Amino acid sequence: MNNYCDGKGGRISPSDVFSVSTNVSYLDSARLEVLEQSFRDWIGASRRVDTSFSRARMLYLFMLLRYTGARLGEVLSVSDEDILIADSKVRLGAGECLRRVPIPAALCSELALFLDSPARVAFKGKIFDFDQGHIRRYFYDRAQGAGLAREMGAPRVIRNSRAVEMLRSGVPLTVVSEVMGQASLDFAHDFQCFTESDVSSIVKRLALDGMSRKTSARNTFIGHVTQVDQDGLMAAVSLETETGIGVHSLITVESLNSLGIEEGSPVVATVKAPQVGVCPAGESTFSSARNCFRAKVARVQKTAVMAEVSGRMDGGAVLCALVSADTVEEAGVAQGDSVVFFFKSLSVVLNTL
Repeated sequence: MNNYCDGKGGRISPSDVFSVSTNVSYLDSARLEVLEQSFRDWIGASRRVDTSFSRARMLYLFMLLRYTGARLGEVLSVSDEDILIADSKVRLGAGECLRRVPIPAALCSELALFLDSPARVAFKGKIFDFDQGHIRRYFYDRAQGAGLAREMGAPRVIRNSRAVEMLRSGVPLTVVSEVMGQASLDFAHDFQCFTESDVSSIVKRLALDGMSRKTSARNTFIGHVTQVDQDGLMAAVSLETETGIGVHSLITVESLNSLGIEEGSPVVATVKAPQVGVCPAGESTFSSARNCFRAKVARVQKTAVMAEVSGRMDGGAVLCALVSADTVEEAGVAQGDSVVFFFKSLSVVLNTL
């Protein structure tokens, strides 16, 4: 199986490449986690049990909004009986919009403990019975506490965020519509729109993915040409992957012309594992190689003669070197070590569409 260095695991989907309208305010998953932590820190700062419980109500209201993408009014109407702990679902809406939306099992476990609290008896089943204006003020404050713009804590922004998150995770548009209680798919036009550049990128990546599957090389880089320099005999070709990895190849001018390579051309660069070296980070034995990549060793497999060293770069790309067992022993390379994989430009084979 090839190790595609495109940061996408070699799988191409329109959900990986689309634009969100500038009219839509939303938070990415990382910022949603920061906002969640702001609520939890707020609870932790309380010195009174009743205050902690009141703040916890706000946290779980936020969590339900965050994982269901529901309207604020729908979550405010949720009763104890609507939280289906055994099924890890919450019942939302009414009439044609009545639906059961899955929520994380971990959140269900937290809600079960929360609902068992003696303090919730006073709310007679309407655990989230708040005034909407009251909610918005606290949500704005929590956004500011998380270092975000005040308006990014609005329930509408959280609803938008869930829609974008699901679409980027590859959830079909019709499913997103059903989860969010939308009778029409028109709402999604702003959430998932494809520019001319998006369309070009999707088609290009599909073509490159098909090409990369035809090679047996363990190290495969999918990208586009950024620079070409040539003399009468040789050509130096630089390419860049979608995750910003730069690879340099040295081929003949004859090959350059026969492949039709020029700046902007989509290419697949491959390097056989026996042509890749590896050494501990900090050593200078690889200094003559044009292509050097820092990574962390994921696996070392050895026989009496040979050793296969696999490593993962920070962006997720996987590299593989096949070297002598003595080389690994002498360098002391082991799983978890920081190393440098290196190979010469002449070792890089290029293919184009």
